[in-house]
Amino acid sequence: MSDALIGLSWAEAVAAAPRRDPLTQLERNNIITMFTELLDGLYVHLPLKRAMYGIDPVQQLRRLHERARLMSDDAFHREIGSILTNLRDAHTAYIAPSPLAGSAARLPFLVEQFGTDLLPRFMVSKVIPELVNDDEFVEGVEIIEWNGVPIADAVRRRGES
Repeated sequence: MSDALIGLSWAEAVAAAPRRDPLTQLERNNIITMFTELLDGLYVHLPLKRAMYGIDPVQQLRRLHERARLMSDDAFHREIGSILTNLRDAHTAYIAPSPLAGSAARLPFLVEQFGTDLLPRFMVSKVIPELVNDDEFVEGVEIIEWNGVPIADAVRRRGES
């Protein structure tokens, strides 16, 4: 089987990706200012989100100005993403630049959900046999956990981020 067909681990792919220049302080300030102005000036749900979730993303962004220069690019993007994700609104998603932009990843199997929303179950519905080295991992197998976490919790957590 060729290496191209098998692919790379996440760590190998990130290590092989071309390096990008770190953000300048001006770029960080511009990102923070843009989101501050958008939320404070245009986001009509801000008062509701403040009341519902007890958060103040505008104040969080203003405070980020003070700490941004001390953060790595990854930490900076995670903080911006966290502030916006806590609004729990699809209209305020933030997707940080990825070292793997333009790349594609795939699993050698497809998992589908069935059952109720309260008790979801997850089953393998398709497998690429030449990429799976386990004779017991076949179509119809139920996924119980993902990396040691109950699968329903793992899916929910991923959906929240």
